Amino acid sequence: GDTNELTRVQGNVAPQVEYRKEDFRARAGFRLGVETDTFQSDDEVHLYPVVDLQYQPSPQFSAFFRFDGELQTNTWRQQVQENPLLASNTRISHINRSLGVAGGLRWSPMSQFSTRLSLAYDSYENLPFYRNSRPEQNRFQLVYDSAQVDRFRPELNLSYQASEAFELGLNGRYN
Repeated sequence: GDTNELTRVQGNVAPQVEYRKEDFRARAGFRLGVETDTFQSDDEVHLYPVVDLQYQPSPQFSAFFRFDGELQTNTWRQQVQENPLLASNTRISHINRSLGVAGGLRWSPMSQFSTRLSLAYDSYENLPFYRNSRPEQNRFQLVYDSAQVDRFRPELNLSYQASEAFELGLNGRYN
């Protein structure tokens, strides 16, 4: 076979249990991520906790909280769609979102109007970035950050639904 050939396999399994009682819902479990992609990491098995809580004391108001992580698939197709000038010898590796924490509030003061405010924190390992390709100056290569990359993301969504056929929304997010 070709010595430059690279086989990449990745999969996730996420068994969970759910508990519901009146206006409270809790889901807990774990996510097991398995990969054969050891280009950037020697880890082949990743284990992440999963906790998802929701409290809805009324139809107009709810609060939510999420704690999890996941092994995110990163494919050649995704990267070329994002940057068609990717060099052909670029190595692709999966992304490890080692920690994700999010929480927020949903509020609907009227049946046609709703708002959602959330805060999220994610911690990534093996996050790809673009740089100019050395062999092909008019192309780009992916480089992977060996450090942990943290992202804090506040978000506000406003929505107005006049009818089944018409909804107007405004989203604000700081990345």
